[in-house]
Amino acid sequence: MKNFFCLLVVLFLALAVKPVWAVEPMMKLVPSSGSYTKDSAFEVVVAVDSGAVQTMAIDVHLKFDPSKVEIQSAEPVINLFDTLGLVSIGPTTDNVSGTFFDSYYISLEKHPEEKATVSGDLLKIKFKPKVAGTINIDFKCTAGSDADSNIFDGTTTADMISCPSNINGVYTITDGGISDPNPTAIPTAIPTSGTELPKTGTVETTIGLMIFGIVSVLSSLALKFL
Repeated sequence: MKNFFCLLVVLFLALAVKPVWAVEPMMKLVPSSGSYTKDSAFEVVVAVDSGAVQTMAIDVHLKFDPSKVEIQSAEPVINLFDTLGLVSIGPTTDNVSGTFFDSYYISLEKHPEEKATVSGDLLKIKFKPKVAGTINIDFKCTAGSDADSNIFDGTTTADMISCPSNINGVYTITDGGISDPNPTAIPTAIPTSGTELPKTGTVETTIGLMIFGIVSVLSSLALKFL
């Protein structure tokens, strides 16, 4: 009875751990988050993991807001290409619609069966943010569709990618501490103390006071000689 109970415990643990070991075919952006400065380019790596699936071809489709960010360059990561013999058809960037596409297939020279498990970095993309705020870079992915991001099975040619497992990118863009080129003018404060008196009155008032003073002086002189 004791042995039977131990067997049940081991079986339960095995079933519980198995999903953790399994890797769904997926793609990710590395890093998937970060803080960067407007008008300064930053680099993101596109990585892929086909899990236990021996894939024959991989399609990468990205989408982004072209009013917030643009792609400056896209280059393959050489080590993975050398190891697996991956071949790229060449990246296609559209900074007007905010899309990116590249497709890869397994080299016949490295893999005679033209399929292999793939795990590693595919390419590095340099993005340049245009505005401050939050920008999103997402994989275009629909389950069962062969018109967006795919990881094709090398035996059945079925798309095996798990779209919910993909890791998209969310990045915070700052102004970088650049001062406002047209700052709001600050009014000059009126001094509350000092020897200079505030200027008040009008020209007419001043002239009137001068005439009144002259008349007063003349009147005093006239009374003196009477």
